[in-house]
Amino acid sequence: MTADGAAPAESCAVLVGVSAYEYAEFPPIRAARNSLDAMRSLLSDPALCAWPPEKIVEVANPISAADLATSIADLAEGTTGVLLLYYVGHGVLSARGELCLTVTSTRPDRPKISGLPWDTVADVLRSCPAHTRLAILDCCFGARRSRPWPATATPAWPTSCTSKACTR
Repeated sequence: MTADGAAPAESCAVLVGVSAYEYAEFPPIRAARNSLDAMRSLLSDPALCAWPPEKIVEVANPISAADLATSIADLAEGTTGVLLLYYVGHGVLSARGELCLTVTSTRPDRPKISGLPWDTVADVLRSCPAHTRLAILDCCFGARRSRPWPATATPAWPTSCTSKACTR
């Protein structure tokens, strides 16, 4: 943000929302579309964040995790100011307990291969030239750290999504 409260010209907000899925194991998240619209409104509101609309990139219902990762990496590579990544959708854990962000085509039995592993996104954020990097994950397991828990530790959250929020 600049002194007048506006996002610098070198900034970028990437808003990703997944509300529809190919597999019944991932129920639709009708609220995801509303969350994208609300985040865009909040960021572009002149009385709040005042981001220029052209600095807000929205990706709704991405089909391919590889294409989504490439899009995020391309946008991050050209951002030297503030990089804001917002994701709303299902978050699932791989067999090794790693957080994976789902896309429309994510297979429930292979989330690490067909979804977007958080470690991949974190690597992009760590290596981009932005002076400020923010990630907001509105998904199950979003608070999960990027490395799996040691075998002797017990996580303080469920290992599957049972929240009614996932079906809103």
